[in-house]
Parts: sequence; C-alpha cells; structure tokens
Amino acid sequence: DPLNGHLDIKNKRIRHIGKAKKRFSQNPALMIKAFALMSEMNYKLAIKTKTEICKRRKKLLDYDIDLYIIYLRKVFEGPYARKAIRMMNQLNYDLVLQTFKNSLRFLESYKKPLTFEDVLLITFLLNGAIDDKYEKYITDYERFNKIYNVASQNKKSSYDDITLFNYGLDICLEANRINAILKRSRKRQRRIKKRWDSLKLKTPNDLMFNEVDLKRIIHPKYYFMIDDILIDASIAVLSGEIKNTFTDVQTVVINLLNQNN
Repeated sequence: DPLNGHLDIKNKRIRHIGKAKKRFSQNPALMIKAFALMSEMNYKLAIKTKTEICKRRKKLLDYDIDLYIIYLRKVFEGPYARKAIRMMNQLNYDLVLQTFKNSLRFLESYKKPLTFEDVLLITFLLNGAIDDKYEKYITDYERFNKIYNVASQNKKSSYDDITLFNYGLDICLEANRINAILKRSRKRQRRIKKRWDSLKLKTPNDLMFNEVDLKRIIHPKYYFMIDDILIDASIAVLSGEIKNTFTDVQTVVINLLNQNN
C-alpha cells in the first residue's frame, strides 16, 4: 500500500494521487467526485487536496457537464449532502457551477433529503428560468416543465379551477411542495385535493357533450381539432359561462367549429 490508501479509508479521508495540477487539469470531474464521496460516505478532504480543489476549480468552467453530471447528482442526493454542499460553498464553487449560484446556500440550509430533480426545480425557480442544458438529465421533462410553470406562475399555490383542470392534481401538488420548501407558500396539500374533488370537470370526457358526440358531427379530417375544442368548452363550464348540459356544451362546440371554419 505505497500510497497509504488503507489509512485514508480508515480515517475517511479523500486525498488526490500525484500532482494536483496535472490530475485536476486532465480530469476536472475528479473535483466534483470528491464532493460526491463526502456526500455519499461522510468522508472529509485532506488539507492539501482541499487547497488544490479550491485552487483548480476554474478548470470546470470549460469542462463539459456530461463528464461530471453523475457525480453532481450524487452530491445532491447523498445522505451527507449538506456537508458536501457546505464545503462547496466554503470553496466558492458557486463561481464555477454557475447554474447553482443562487441555490447552493439555500440547499446547504435545507435539512430534508431532496432528489436531483427537486434540486433543479429549486435552482431554476430561484434563477427565474430553466437551464436547457439539464433537460436531458430529467426523466420526464414535460412533467418537470409543467411543475416549474405552475410553481413560478403561482408562488402562493392558490390554484383556481382552471389551473387544476389544465395541469391536473399531481402537477399542482408537486408545485405546492416545491414552493413550500422555498417558503414561498404554505403546505396546501389537503386544500388542493379538496378543491380538486369539487371540480365540475376533471377531464373533457366529463362533458355532457363529449368526444363521441363531436365525432358524429364533424368530418374525420378535422378530428385533430377535437382536443382543443373540448378543452375550450370545458373551460367555459369551469368559468361559469355555461352549464354542463348536452345542449349548452353542444352550442359552444358548434360556435367554436364555425369560428374555425
């Protein structure tokens, strides 16, 4: 054991091998990997390694995120994430992980476990915009984007019927959870569920004049319009413009068809 690796493991210590300038210049991802080990295994940085990781951090500015994203995820999801994030803040890694410059301090203070997608939502909400380069690392980007939109547009989580109808219960509950983490809103899970249960419509299929009826009166080449027309009719019901009766909905649908020639 010429490098005393066993002793480092025993002491839960992270130490670089060889010359730091060469190691971290050739592979800057190792610096993020060090934080990942802190987060996953409660290790600490050897003093010289800590100094070098601080000194070489700018190497990450020109480094492809694809090469260290796996370690970044482990930093935020590990059982000792706060310890790793605290060290990142001490070493001013917000200067090189620029997407997280507004969120690292908050993430250090938050005590409960977070998923990587939670971290991204919190970060993008604090930044005021989604960073597109992280899109391919999000499992269900369409769902993620909806949660972001609801959370950013309604920070207090006071959802009206149309918002609940358009986005669905799951999206609205998640948006409220994230805003509650950010202390922009109270936890309103029960209130949101209660309002959802009281909706006149939950989907366009709940209309008294629905897709089956609409297909009887239009040519198949216009079937592509059905979803948009039924959503517009649903919103008319939810906003109180019409009642959910066969005749009222049919009248609105026919008017919409005429408007679209």
